[in-house]
Amino acid sequence: MSPATYHALPVEGLYKLLESSIREMLVAYDTNPENKIALNSLKKQVELLLHVLEEKKMETVTRN
Repeated sequence: MSPATYHALPVEGLYKLLESSIREMLVAYDTNPENKIALNSLKKQVELLLHVLEEKKMETVTRN
């Protein structure tokens, strides 16, 4: 998903995606810790989700 797609989601949806991505990351690590490509991809997705959540938090603080 692109950053714009993430920004369009409600915060609850972002948290669900974040939880799902972290679970996938743990499963990928448990099944094959050597699979760097999958782990790096999931890591980037988690980092992007955290970044978007932080931006949404700042938008909310700024509006209020």
